Amino acid sequence: MTMAALIDSSQANPVQEPAIVLGIPGKWKDHSEIVRAIVERSGGYLFAGKILMHVASGTRFELDIYDHDPSLADKVRSGGMGQIPEDDLIAVRDHTFTLYILSDKTGREEVVRMMDAATGLLDAGGLVVKIEKAGFSVSAAQWREHGSVKAAYSLYRSMVTLVGDEREHFTCGMSAFALPDCAVMESDLQTAFEVATEFCCYVMDEAPKLAEGHTFGIAAGSKRYRLSFENYTYYPPDDFFHNPYGLWKLEPLTEA
Repeated sequence: MTMAALIDSSQANPVQEPAIVLGIPGKWKDHSEIVRAIVERSGGYLFAGKILMHVASGTRFELDIYDHDPSLADKVRSGGMGQIPEDDLIAVRDHTFTLYILSDKTGREEVVRMMDAATGLLDAGGLVVKIEKAGFSVSAAQWREHGSVKAAYSLYRSMVTLVGDEREHFTCGMSAFALPDCAVMESDLQTAFEVATEFCCYVMDEAPKLAEGHTFGIAAGSKRYRLSFENYTYYPPDDFFHNPYGLWKLEPLTEA
């Protein structure tokens, strides 16, 4: 099965492998150059027999190589949401291969390991990082910045995107952390972004025991939202973007 088929397939269950997929395009001459670049420039990784391994830690991931995709540059541009420099987008247009790191695990520690591996591939000649399970892309510079910190905010911004319309905004990608996504019943993008980010980072850091009817606010005295838990219905269970861990809906409390 090709990577494109994997990502678009309605046959695969996203709860099973791969649970996290990161794509890193680059301008390597051939497979031998990919292997050599990883050995020499990735910061301690080796690649052999479809396995990417970090020598010091023993961390392993499946690594697949795919040939040039003529549509990739447009996908990266769209998924970059204006945050990827034009020079990087031009380089992606001329990419020769894309390396896909696959993991069948989820959770914060696994995300950290995946981020380190992707950084290693960027150092070996990668151009950007595509977060396939959330449908967006991150520039190499931004990825390195997030990867050097690994605080909840940085991990969240590397794995999760916000989608919305005139009445609500919802996150996509929290399944990488084995956590529910959230939906904020706000039409304003900036408000929804702030609330969703604070809420998801709070859940990642504190692992609170949330329940129906609890309320949440981003700061003392700020607008509060009532929580309710639902199945994740924005994408169906057989969709690659579906979150099997569910969804917290945040509805603003009405003024008394």
